[in-house]
Amino acid sequence: MGIAASLFYSISTDKQTLHRRIIPTDEQREAQQQRWNDLADYLKAELKIRSGYSIYSWLQGSYKFATQLRPLSIGDEFDIDLGIYFQWQGKPHQGSFSPLQLKTMVQECMELYAQEQDDIKKVASPKMRCNRLHYKGDFHRQVFTPTIFVTAERKKPLFGQTNNWNNVDFIGPIPKDCSITFKLMNSAFLPPNSTVEWTVRNEGAEAEINNDLGHPAGKGLVATERSSYKGTHYMDFVVRQYGRVIGVKRVKVIIK
Repeated sequence: MGIAASLFYSISTDKQTLHRRIIPTDEQREAQQQRWNDLADYLKAELKIRSGYSIYSWLQGSYKFATQLRPLSIGDEFDIDLGIYFQWQGKPHQGSFSPLQLKTMVQECMELYAQEQDDIKKVASPKMRCNRLHYKGDFHRQVFTPTIFVTAERKKPLFGQTNNWNNVDFIGPIPKDCSITFKLMNSAFLPPNSTVEWTVRNEGAEAEINNDLGHPAGKGLVATERSSYKGTHYMDFVVRQYGRVIGVKRVKVIIK
């Protein structure tokens, strides 16, 4: 077993192990970091001028969690995610712009940015949940605007619309012993061979007494749980493609 282990991983960066062959090279990581920083800085500055809001960025996806793999085939691309967030006081619907207006604003800024860069191949048409840049070579970058991948329901579905806010930053407060259904709303946009995994994370004295700090909640597009303990709890979901993480989300659930 010890001999076989050396075929999978070695501290030597020159040895051709499985780990070495499937992860990005140092040069590829540096190129990704430089492009991510340049685009994030541009969008934050330009969107602040256009919207009048404070803007901040968030690194997410496999690049953030150090689970990125090289593309499987020649011509495939690295997928790097950039989250852009607009900040204002009050509730989502109390802002000056609708979700669609904010997303259009991001798309326009990306198109202007691409005109000033020599290494961008094209700006793709917006998808429901993201805008996308394709770089020359083997990179593309997805920019996510403040819309949510997951919605939650107690009695009836909350169907996501492209120009409506999905109010799922948290659920509750709700009473104990309620049935809560979590549903992935944009499943049509999942890449091939994707799986969705749900995990409950419990906090609070009642959960600790029952030694239930969390448990798997199944796989698939829908997960149903009960509000068993008072306190603050979370439903996590992970999207994997060919076993690697390509998306994560957490929904807070407050039980009184």
